[in-house]
Amino acid sequence: MANLLARDNPFTIILAPILWSLHFLVVYCTNAVACAKGWGGVTVLGLGLVDFTVLAATVVVLVLLAGLAGLAWSRFAPVKDARDYVHEHDPELARQARQRFMALAGLLQCGLAFVATAFVALPVLLVPKC
Repeated sequence: MANLLARDNPFTIILAPILWSLHFLVVYCTNAVACAKGWGGVTVLGLGLVDFTVLAATVVVLVLLAGLAGLAWSRFAPVKDARDYVHEHDPELARQARQRFMALAGLLQCGLAFVATAFVALPVLLVPKC
């Protein structure tokens, strides 16, 4: 089985948006089901059910995104010396440039997904439920 977090695997670029979309799904499905079933008054550890679920899902996803961003940064930093060389004649430089691009793309996707995750959680925590 292929390593999904390998340096050359494109999955590392799309993992951050996948995490964000799962968070989006959990947040809005939890809110919809809680309102439809009348669970607005249910509390978990002193918080409402929706608030607790959104807070827990948000913390988990933000920690995972921070870890992915750290992984992408660590992969981006060691190959900074690839610079702007023409890579057509040197396969090693071409490989380094590809790895650097994938690391930067993954890092930027993590940043975007981090902000998007915070914005998904914000209305659910600020706007009254149901």
